[in-house]
Amino acid sequence: MRHVLLLVAALASAALATPVPASAQSTPRIDTSGLATASAHDQFIVQFREGTPAQRDIAQMQSVLDRAAASTGVTLVHVRRMATGAEVIRASRKLDSAAATTLMQAVAADPAVEYIEVDSVHAPLWVPNDARYSEQWALREASAYGIHAERAWDLADGKGMVVAVVDSGVLPHADLPTLLPGYDFRQRRAQRRRWRRPRCRSDRPR
Repeated sequence: MRHVLLLVAALASAALATPVPASAQSTPRIDTSGLATASAHDQFIVQFREGTPAQRDIAQMQSVLDRAAASTGVTLVHVRRMATGAEVIRASRKLDSAAATTLMQAVAADPAVEYIEVDSVHAPLWVPNDARYSEQWALREASAYGIHAERAWDLADGKGMVVAVVDSGVLPHADLPTLLPGYDFRQRRAQRRRWRRPRCRSDRPR
């Protein structure tokens, strides 16, 4: 019985010590959509798989980067770790789309890599690409009662503009650092006190 227990324990230890083959892991995701944002790139975002040496130790991570860079003719350095746990890496020179794709494929070839993408700069779109933008009838030009905001966005982005708010009033707020004197479109206070809602026939006692 003792020999059986020792054999079971040995097999369990061997199973835990055996690394998971790369074929059993999911295929790394290579996101090349960011290549279209510029003609050349030198910075990328890499996510290493949880629990791998490259994810735990920066020296192991640099070894992965060095092996990938050796076949592409550039040097890769680690810049910083993001709040999401992904790593920002930088190449020694800017790469065009073809060279950047080759580099990303070389990095993703390591089984410790979960995904890699371009660290691209995104700019705001004046016309939203939200799938439900068509429901914003007040902004759409196609609406008969809209403010035709898209025509305005073609001319200016709001810098230096003074916005007038027609409302019953405004309270101090951090988003409104500068308030200009306004005009009271409502009646005078004394007149408001004397005003009463006209009674209709349904209000009269029966």
